[in-house]
Amino acid sequence: MQIILESPYDEYIAKLIENGNFQNAEQVVQFALNEKFQFAQWDHQTVSLIEEGLKDVEEGRVIEITGDYKRDVIEGARKRYLDNDPIPVFVKP
Repeated sequence: MQIILESPYDEYIAKLIENGNFQNAEQVVQFALNEKFQFAQWDHQTVSLIEEGLKDVEEGRVIEITGDYKRDVIEGARKRYLDNDPIPVFVKP
C-alpha cells in the first residue's frame, strides 16, 4: 500500500524518523493508528461508564459525599494499608 501525505505531515514524519523516534514511515503510521484505535476504545468505555452512572442517578442509586463519608473512606483505606490487606477486586483497574 502506498500513502501520499502532503505538508505538514510528510515533514513531520521525516523529522520523527530523523530524530530516531521511528525507523520508517510505516512505523509512524502504525503508531498513529494504534493510538487512534486505543482512544476510540477508551472513548467507548467512557461513554458506557457515563451512561451507567446516569442510570444509577435516575434510579436513585447514589450516596451523598459528606465530610464524614470522606473521612471514613480515608480511614478505611489507611487501616487496610497498615494491615497489609489486599486491594479489593472492585477497586483494581
